[in-house]
Amino acid sequence: MSAWRIRPLINVNLAVASYHPHKKYSFSFQIPLYQLAQSRRLTSTTTALVSQTMDENKNENLLTTHLESGGRKLPEIPTGERLSPCVYRVLGLNPGPFTLTGTNTYLVGSGPTKILIDTGDGREEYISNLKIAMKETATESIAAIVLTHWHLDHIGGVPSVINYLESLHATKSAVSSASLPVYKYMPQNHAPSAASDGPEIDPYSIWPKDKFTHIAHGDVLHVSGATLEVRYAPGHADDHVVLVLLDTPPASTRQQHTHVSHTSNASDTQPVARALGMFTGDNVLGVGTTVFEDLGQYMNSLEMMKKMALDLDIQVLYPGHGPVVEDGKARLGSYCEHRRRRVEQVRHVLAGTHASLTCLDITKKVYTDVPTNLIGPASNNVFHVLRKLVADGDVRTDGDRYTYVRGSTGNPTGSKI
Repeated sequence: MSAWRIRPLINVNLAVASYHPHKKYSFSFQIPLYQLAQSRRLTSTTTALVSQTMDENKNENLLTTHLESGGRKLPEIPTGERLSPCVYRVLGLNPGPFTLTGTNTYLVGSGPTKILIDTGDGREEYISNLKIAMKETATESIAAIVLTHWHLDHIGGVPSVINYLESLHATKSAVSSASLPVYKYMPQNHAPSAASDGPEIDPYSIWPKDKFTHIAHGDVLHVSGATLEVRYAPGHADDHVVLVLLDTPPASTRQQHTHVSHTSNASDTQPVARALGMFTGDNVLGVGTTVFEDLGQYMNSLEMMKKMALDLDIQVLYPGHGPVVEDGKARLGSYCEHRRRRVEQVRHVLAGTHASLTCLDITKKVYTDVPTNLIGPASNNVFHVLRKLVADGDVRTDGDRYTYVRGSTGNPTGSKI
């Protein structure tokens, strides 16, 4: 990765974690900051994004290099950094145990008009950081905002970014927010966003539903120097998309936006253009693994992403949190194998007994090396695995107890590689 311009670094150190049953995950942590204004708020976002502390074993070093004896310093990430001729990362300045060094947002394109991927969680400091990034990249306007998914730390900054762009419109004739699309995949129903330190949040209370522009699997967005192809990849969230970065514009366009060409429902076959990378949202993180709402969907999405990476020779992954991944094909393979292994471990525990077990019983047998204070968060992962096994017909449930279905098609290996 070539860093052409680097600004101040944020450095996060994760300390001992603790679990609270009425919250998704809650971690105690310490965050030293370098060259960052003391007034910047350090509260974590309200979305549980990362289960890296309790979700790996010692032979999966690729996914656990940031952890050691309960905590290890995360890789340092500049608040603003050019990652390629057409990708500039703008840090959301919301570091925490769930967001690592903060939400990564990206300015995409090589001309004066760019696309912004994700918007952080809405804190004022981000707008100042975005303003600096736009100046450093000679960005005169943002033609579109694309959201990878609806969690607060990605969607929360939409109103403040729009307000900022309105001020630019008033002074510089930049693109008016009235004509600036906010793209998001729009499922029929949304569950409220889980909050670790406050009430649940309806994403449409942040930005009205009728102000979003729907994007679908296969849609293409284009600005000077960059083309993004949308791939629907649910599991972490029901509206999650990933974006393939291509080096040439699409051959044709159906609808013209201000400086943005939008081709709806493009062919599902491989793009002719060369793929330069993939924006993975929270499906793949720069370090550790992520949590998910639906394990079956998530595993299918990972397999799709792995196939795309192999077919299109994609090595560079731009994650929603953490550093750029330079070995994308290997990382996606590790993610897929890790999830498969967890499913087989849970299946093996149940297949090894005729008794019915609770989720906590199974967790203690699968996560044998996890400290007591992390058993609660680990149980959440096991619960999602159990939901998948019940849906697959391999396990039946009676209240809070689970029993293996003899003669099911499952293949419990029990291997813990």
